[in-house]
Amino acid sequence: AGVSGNNHLDLNWIKGIGFEVSIDGPEQDGVYHSGEIIFDNLTFTGNRPMPLIFFNGKVIPSFITSYFAWSGALSVEPGMGRIPEHNGLKWVQSAGQAWTGNVMNFAPQFLSYRWPMDTLKFWIKAPTGTSTLRVQFDDIHGNKVKRTFDEPVGGYNDTWTYIQIPLRDINVFESGTSFDTSAVTTFEFMAEGTGNGHTIYFDDFW
Repeated sequence: AGVSGNNHLDLNWIKGIGFEVSIDGPEQDGVYHSGEIIFDNLTFTGNRPMPLIFFNGKVIPSFITSYFAWSGALSVEPGMGRIPEHNGLKWVQSAGQAWTGNVMNFAPQFLSYRWPMDTLKFWIKAPTGTSTLRVQFDDIHGNKVKRTFDEPVGGYNDTWTYIQIPLRDINVFESGTSFDTSAVTTFEFMAEGTGNGHTIYFDDFW
């Protein structure tokens, strides 16, 4: 990191790379050797964080190329987030409609490194009786995987509740073939079954 006395490799401060090649020297056979080494496709790889943000408390991010609600409505409501400075992502369910929910599409995202360790997190404010909801991912091949989460004991009571769903808990073989975590293209959230017609708010959804 360029800091005196810092003997630790700070991964967030890497500013260059270098190569050292060990070849024969004159002390071995009295002859200097030379040659040419060609590098190609030199890249860094690793498990760096890759936040996939669906709603940041202000807007739906621009990487989401399209989004829509079916059998209901989805909108951003000013000042309706969990803190006064935040907006809320408002979802109005369609009462009596099966799988009422929402779809967010985006360019394929490579999540293979992060899938075993990352967690889907969000705040939800919903009335008691909202019942079980579902989150779902689609890959570029049309395979779908889902995870449901139940209403807390005692209900949501129109108070902000923090939900965490580890991605490793989602069965990637659910669709009968391996879900392609290297090319995730769609995120969906919906009622598990028939919607109750409730108005639900989300914040910090990522």
